[in-house]
Amino acid sequence: MQHWRHHELRKKRERRKGRLSMHKRKIDMADYIYVINVGGYIGESTKSEIDYAELHDKTVKYLEPI
Repeated sequence: MQHWRHHELRKKRERRKGRLSMHKRKIDMADYIYVINVGGYIGESTKSEIDYAELHDKTVKYLEPI
């Protein structure tokens, strides 16, 4: 049972890593990013993407003030 769980967790991490990589490539192509931060909430992966965008001199716009 442990081996199965480890395998599933590894696959989940790999999918997440692939999505983050894809999002970063999209940020590279964008003029700016628009963060939909309903209720002021910004999740960890979105924070990572914001950091990446700012590091690459992209404008970051928000739905709600931060």
